[in-house]
Amino acid sequence: KGTRNRKCLVYLAGLGSSPRGKEACQKHSCFWQGEAFCFLTCFFIDEQGREVDNVTIETNGRLLVNYIKSIQGAKILTFEECELSHWLFAILKPEVDELIVCNPVANKEYKKVKTDKLDARKLAKLLRGNFLTPVFHDGSKREQLRTLMSGYQDLVEEAVRVKNRYKSLFRKDGNRVKGESLYKDEGFLEDLKRPDSKFIGTELYHLLELMEKSRQGYIEEIRRSSRRFKEILYLKTVPGIGPIRSAQIVSQVIDPKRFASKYKYFSYCGLVRHPRESAGMNYGTTRIWGNRILKCVYKMAAHDVLRGHSSLRKHYDRLRTQGVSDQNASNAISRKIAAISLSVWRNSQKYDDKKWAEHEARQQQNQKLPLTIPGVSRYGQEDFRGLNRKFDGLQKDRSQKKLNLTHEKEKTKNQTVQKKLLNYSEELCRN
Repeated sequence: KGTRNRKCLVYLAGLGSSPRGKEACQKHSCFWQGEAFCFLTCFFIDEQGREVDNVTIETNGRLLVNYIKSIQGAKILTFEECELSHWLFAILKPEVDELIVCNPVANKEYKKVKTDKLDARKLAKLLRGNFLTPVFHDGSKREQLRTLMSGYQDLVEEAVRVKNRYKSLFRKDGNRVKGESLYKDEGFLEDLKRPDSKFIGTELYHLLELMEKSRQGYIEEIRRSSRRFKEILYLKTVPGIGPIRSAQIVSQVIDPKRFASKYKYFSYCGLVRHPRESAGMNYGTTRIWGNRILKCVYKMAAHDVLRGHSSLRKHYDRLRTQGVSDQNASNAISRKIAAISLSVWRNSQKYDDKKWAEHEARQQQNQKLPLTIPGVSRYGQEDFRGLNRKFDGLQKDRSQKKLNLTHEKEKTKNQTVQKKLLNYSEELCRN
């Protein structure tokens, strides 16, 4: 039908999937003025899978838009999630018919030989076959909040490293100092015997002071930016979630409606493990890829909840009395908090501890009560309950028979082993 109606599949490579590419992108971020020294490899094929063009362009917004505009026909664009994905999504989304920001973790299987040209060709073929896993982007202000929260997280992690180095100076001299007072009182440096350790400790102490001052500035900016999002007011009412954690949830989730159920959300947060099964055999469970920031948020929220006296703490005690281990019970609490935060955000309602406790008590009663059928008389319900009891009895008898069979098999095995040992001992005596 002509070149205008053809479908072109375009892939941008060299966005920082390798460490060298990441370093270059972080060093030169003035992309709008064209002062860029990081390059992108553009590769596109037609709908028959034939290579049409392969070119390397500077990371410049004007050059990229002009190149995309020069391609005629329906255009589908893809690139991997990286530091530039939000910027590229904003400037290239209006220029194409469909844009997919794919997950680089899901594409790691094909990366045996690493070059930008090979990456571009292989990912273009994956795009043509619809084998790419997309990453959610909508270009909203919540994604801008993600950048602020990422800077705060980097500062906190760097402060933890400096604190560990500062405390190691005291361990080397045999001084065991515990608590936060070590990082707030400079007088502890007088206990250091070596002059070089004292000098390093003084510099690290002043660095921690500057980091703490910068952290307070981040907190003020996060609180000011959080006023634009009403959902943060609802999330802050959930136990264990404060202003910082609620801002982290909003910046990572962006839209709660993109999760079909709470179980999908658990998987996204990395709060569950997936079973490994094949041919009816169970090979245990394995960890899955998940959002590390959300996983840390809900794990730490559960840790704080266990210190209080809320209904979630009572639920934890109830699980412990039922024989659940401490780790599994705390993981269950973290999943409860995740489900509550998702529900609170969706319904735009504040969390009520009493209502949640009543809801949990109602669920436990429903689990204990026998099944009922709507529209059936009381006598019919009683007959159905009797059938339920018979069915439960049959299940118990079946499980008991299985146990008896296993015991009988073990007995037969032991008897055969004993016979073999007796025969072997008789042969030894004859010899």
